[in-house]
Amino acid sequence: MTDPFEVLEHEHRLISQVLEALEKAVDREMPADFYKRAVEFIEVYATRYHHAKEEDILYRYLMDHGMPRDYGPLGIVLEEHDYGDEYVERMRTQLADGDLPGVVETVREWVVLLKRHVETEEDLLLPMGRAMLTEEEIGEVAARFDEVPPPEPSLEHWEELGRGLESEVGAPA
Repeated sequence: MTDPFEVLEHEHRLISQVLEALEKAVDREMPADFYKRAVEFIEVYATRYHHAKEEDILYRYLMDHGMPRDYGPLGIVLEEHDYGDEYVERMRTQLADGDLPGVVETVREWVVLLKRHVETEEDLLLPMGRAMLTEEEIGEVAARFDEVPPPEPSLEHWEELGRGLESEVGAPA
């Protein structure tokens, strides 16, 4: 059985690589295409694929065990998912409008939010979740994670895109 908490931590590392690349990109003159690919990565890999595992599977188990949805660590991260979606929508609109300075400013704000968000999940929510669930329930979560379809065109494509964005800005591999 693959540990679902380790799966999420692995995905957080890749998302964090993209965040680091974006954090460096805002201080350099990166083309709009760089930001378009980063937004696409976030929309497909982070939001549709990764958040589906968190929101639709793990967090539901935690709520079934009495973790409140509207406040505390779970309430915070769910609210941050919503805020993050708003930032990504703003970036997509700015890119479509050719507003690269606006994109850069939005990226600056969004990176701060997401770095804090990943820390909250890694340092608080995931350890709390591991402590709340039985081994059997962790196995159920793992099985449900395995049912989440990989993002199109492939998981490898998105992982390579994430690493590629990092290398474009000269971030360590």
